[in-house]
Amino acid sequence: MSSSTWVNRGGLVPTGWDGSVSSAWGMSPNGNTIVGLGWLTAANAHAVKWDETNGMVDLGSMVTGRSSRANAISSTGDVVVGWQDEPTGTRSGAKWVDGVESFITDNNGNNVGEAGAVSADGNTIIGAANPNPYVWKAGTGVTYITHPNASFSFKGGATGVSGDGTKVIGFYRAFGAPPMSGEGFIWTEANGRVNLNDYATSLGINTNGVIMGLPLAISQDGSKIAGMGVNASGQMVAFYLDLTGALSVSDVEKNKNKNTIGVYPNPVTDILYFKGVEKIEKAEVYNMVGQKVKSLTSVEGQLDVSSLSKGNYILQLSEKGEKVQSHKFIKK
Repeated sequence: MSSSTWVNRGGLVPTGWDGSVSSAWGMSPNGNTIVGLGWLTAANAHAVKWDETNGMVDLGSMVTGRSSRANAISSTGDVVVGWQDEPTGTRSGAKWVDGVESFITDNNGNNVGEAGAVSADGNTIIGAANPNPYVWKAGTGVTYITHPNASFSFKGGATGVSGDGTKVIGFYRAFGAPPMSGEGFIWTEANGRVNLNDYATSLGINTNGVIMGLPLAISQDGSKIAGMGVNASGQMVAFYLDLTGALSVSDVEKNKNKNTIGVYPNPVTDILYFKGVEKIEKAEVYNMVGQKVKSLTSVEGQLDVSSLSKGNYILQLSEKGEKVQSHKFIKK
């Protein structure tokens, strides 16, 4: 293994304060460009971009005397995102497109919060507003990722986006609570926000009792997610969620002949019956976007699904000491 050394890339001034002239906050997917913050004075800093060809570039500030910072850059290098202090000192989301800075605004013209990440092509930007996370897309603008409990005491943030901009991860948690104590989510334009634990379980993934409260990063292809969570003992743990080859609806159909438990009738109007087993330890029903809509323990012979809306569902059945079995059914 070859050895590597740290290289100081400098800043906007030759001598800093408290030993610091600049700090890195983001990097392009290919690792060739770094973005961050460069100090001008002890109280003022600008967003910066560095690469081997151009060196340290001052991205500037739209507001005289106020600071800015770059947090992320697209793979093409022409879109940088971060924050810009307003004249009042309020920190708002900003983007630099081909070096030209502007505030990120919602469809009502309001500035949104700090931007944390950008898709590879630069067309999708994610960040945190107050109290909702947001997704900005070129051409359509801002979409807020909402939560039924969202308030100024229960806030969320988006923390990562896949390379193509189709998958966004983030969290919601009580204001002032420990970072990993909330609930993580995965968001798509088609399906909206889905609790990350429910999403993983619906795909047949065993989460081993870990509540994935703070997803922090998602791979470019959207198949791997990493972050912080809490295990069954209440301890803080790191998690790595691999969605590669995860159970999908097509997998359920492909593997249905391997199941030892049968379900009928299908389609069903009200009562779904089981055959091949006397007692189910746990039964969980998920809709097609991975949301858990029904959960029961100690089920004997049948399950009442009359309260479900019409549509397709995945039923996961657990026998004591046996592997979870999944069945797709249609509610009439």
